[in-house]
Amino acid sequence: VHTVAFHTLVLLARPLGGNEGMLFHRAMVNTRGIFNVGSSSSKNGIVIMLDSMRRFAQDEVLQAMSCWSLVNVALTPLQKTMLVKLGGLTVTANAMLQHPYNAEVQFRALFALINLVIPSEARPEETEEMRQIERELF
Repeated sequence: VHTVAFHTLVLLARPLGGNEGMLFHRAMVNTRGIFNVGSSSSKNGIVIMLDSMRRFAQDEVLQAMSCWSLVNVALTPLQKTMLVKLGGLTVTANAMLQHPYNAEVQFRALFALINLVIPSEARPEETEEMRQIERELF
């Protein structure tokens, strides 16, 4: 179920522009939606994603799919900030350490790490949204 959920995120969070890594004007998924505060469990989607990666660290297929979803989710500055603050770099590096001979995990994780560490400019409304979410989470 977790692997299918990550594949859904891959599709929902994929770039809207003409090139890989290119965003149109806004992510396909509203950033206050599934990725942020507001779920019935009081956990946001990014917390759940990272928790799943930790809990199922030995599952190669899940790790490859989750790293692929991180590649796309990290294209949005607000989501990237949350991923980094909540441990996205660590769980991605752990996926690589746990599956050193799985080419798909290694490939997807490297791209996820690249997207997590490259600087991005948040639009003014995203910056305010980041502050609000940080107050709610931390």
